[in-house]
Amino acid sequence: MNKITDEEKKILKEADWFQDTHRSLMELGFCWISIISITELIAAGDLCTIQCIEWLNENRWMLQEVPVVVKQEIEDLLGLEPD
Repeated sequence: MNKITDEEKKILKEADWFQDTHRSLMELGFCWISIISITELIAAGDLCTIQCIEWLNENRWMLQEVPVVVKQEIEDLLGLEPD
């Protein structure tokens, strides 16, 4: 899956709905599909990168229904073995 380009980052940062959690997931290297999928599950819009990693670790059970590509990115980030 392609990562978000610098131009896309610039556009997204200027969007009114773009929250800190979106930005943090982007900084962690998630693709846009993963960012949308994960933020649909995370209620807080103000998480920093460390808080996003903590949330993903603590709430792995919630991620069972996300697309395979999203699971793979999360597993890679957290250093987990694939299911």
